Amino acid sequence: MRQPAKKTLLLLTALALTAGLLSGCGSNDSPAGPSVTLSSPGIVSPQGGSEVNDERPTLVITNVTVSDASTPSYTFQVARDSGFTNIVAEDSGVTQDPSGQTSWEVDTALGNGEHFWRARARTGGTDGPFSSSANFEVLTAFKSDEPRDGILVFDPLTNGSTVGTRRGGVFTDEGWMINARSNHIIYNMDTIESGFLEVDIKGFAQRGDRVWEVRVVGLRGLKSVIWVHAGTGQTLFLIPTER
Repeated sequence: MRQPAKKTLLLLTALALTAGLLSGCGSNDSPAGPSVTLSSPGIVSPQGGSEVNDERPTLVITNVTVSDASTPSYTFQVARDSGFTNIVAEDSGVTQDPSGQTSWEVDTALGNGEHFWRARARTGGTDGPFSSSANFEVLTAFKSDEPRDGILVFDPLTNGSTVGTRRGGVFTDEGWMINARSNHIIYNMDTIESGFLEVDIKGFAQRGDRVWEVRVVGLRGLKSVIWVHAGTGQTLFLIPTER
């Protein structure tokens, strides 16, 4: 057998290397398709500035538009601040309702006070923009089995009795009804330096000026008075100066 010339071997090797380099320059990646775009949801309820009497309110939005006509899911967020740094309730993967509006019932009991909420859609790994945020106020009555740490007096007045000393008035299913200016309830408690009073009032009389008041009497006989104007609903907290 005759050995091939060295020059021929070098030529074949060079051709093999060239073929390998050329084949490596190709790409099996398919051209990228158009990106998916989503619109932002619209706020339906609760609208900004609303008051809700449910600690687990239902949030409702209008469905978004998706450029590839796919069906998105939704993320809802509820926070205690407008910047959404303190999120207290959140859910993602909420199925879109074909009616044109999608809703989510908050699955965490919200405390009384102001909350903010927003939502956005997601499809195929793409998140759409958030809706505008809306604030709402949760106003719910305390429950008898709720922990009430720090509350000095809790008196629902809907059970036909009071923890204070009552003079006059009548109890109804909705609470204690005043029928004379002399009606009052007195609560004795320890002195506090700061705090707040929360009261639900219904059925203002449309006559008179000081239709409802709370008097706070100190050790020296000083009084502060909270009164509500029947016509305007204006509330004032009057504290006399000590002489």
